[in-house]
Amino acid sequence: METQKYTNRNIRDFVRQLVDPKARETPSFAFCTVTLVDKVNKTIDCEAINEDKTEFVNVMLSAEANDSFSIYPAVDSTVLIMFTSFLKLVILIEEVESLVCDIDKNHFEMDKDKFLINNNDTIIQLDKNGDIVLNDGSFDGIPILNKIQANLDSIKSYLDTLKAAISTGINAVGVSTAASGTVGATAFDTAMLTAIINFEDMENTKIKHGI
Repeated sequence: METQKYTNRNIRDFVRQLVDPKARETPSFAFCTVTLVDKVNKTIDCEAINEDKTEFVNVMLSAEANDSFSIYPAVDSTVLIMFTSFLKLVILIEEVESLVCDIDKNHFEMDKDKFLINNNDTIIQLDKNGDIVLNDGSFDGIPILNKIQANLDSIKSYLDTLKAAISTGINAVGVSTAASGTVGATAFDTAMLTAIINFEDMENTKIKHGI
């Protein structure tokens, strides 16, 4: 005798038929305009696109209210809902306003303004302008290493020239070797200002990081 094989879905549907007469109800469908989105309860209110403009409230966005993945439609956009006497559920969305996914401690969300990932230890946010913020962004922009290296090389070159001028007694950079020990301020300051690091030039403001 051949044994009947059941999948989880077969068993679930069979149990529903036994214990819940409502499960045998044939669902109806309606195209509707979204009037309200409730992200806390993961439901919407909408109005049917028909002459009667039937109103539907607390239409679920997924089969389970605590579903880890939710797609939120934009207000005034069109959705297709399925409904029975005991269930109202969105099954198609014309325009997505945002989506949210939570898996364990990992949180992900995206809308037209931002893309965000948060695992409780690290937060990464990308906005519509392409700016990236890591955690709270309190450390400002990411350093541009090649520009830092160029500035450090410039300072080193200046200091080497200054050292050579002082040690040989040659007034090459405006440093006086007179017994008084006075310094040629104008030439010294000009050279030093040239070597000062320009922090704005060495910061990538498109990427900010923090704690």
